[in-house]
Amino acid sequence: MKRIAWEVAICDWNGTLLNDLPLVYESVRNIFKSFKLTPPSLETYRSEIGTDFLKFYRKYGIPVDAESELLNSLRKKFFEENNKSADLSDGAQELLDSFRRFDLKIGIVSGEATNYLDGRLKQFGIRKYFDFVHDGVKNKEQKFREITDIYEIPPEKMFYIDDSFDGISGAKEIGLETFGFIHEGSYNTAEMIKKAHPDHQISSLLEVIPIISKIK
Repeated sequence: MKRIAWEVAICDWNGTLLNDLPLVYESVRNIFKSFKLTPPSLETYRSEIGTDFLKFYRKYGIPVDAESELLNSLRKKFFEENNKSADLSDGAQELLDSFRRFDLKIGIVSGEATNYLDGRLKQFGIRKYFDFVHDGVKNKEQKFREITDIYEIPPEKMFYIDDSFDGISGAKEIGLETFGFIHEGSYNTAEMIKKAHPDHQISSLLEVIPIISKIK
């Protein structure tokens, strides 16, 4: 049976298009230190962090009255002071160029702090590639459903690239093809990403290009 051609490419941002795990973990350490708490280890962070980041912070002692707005403001402040230490992942530019060649709609669905991502995309000179950008997403499955409704494109004509269990699981739940990006800078560990059972496991963004070229 002939494979349905893809029409929409969706990517995660942090840890996927942007290689920023060291910066993000330092921002996490900074948040815990601001509350005079010992930060969890990097391995613990990668093994447990999910879309509901408050659950992680609460587990390790951040007080209940510290809402997401406060934590995100601390995170953004740290990023603005240190963001030069993060760069696009290897192959990200080539991947976006290939999406353009294949005439795909291109989007981002990310848990990045609301109203911060658009500016970062402009800093890297890649905002022009994207037809839609959704940041501050706490429920990726719900957001994917909204996207299929907005564009009136069935999920089987879309694919999603992510480096996290929650993102891949949410995409698979409604029928998107998934690429699990497993590398040293993945937000989740390889074990966690594999537990989400992505349709494709990749260690480089460039591995996506020959796969989509066969189907597109």
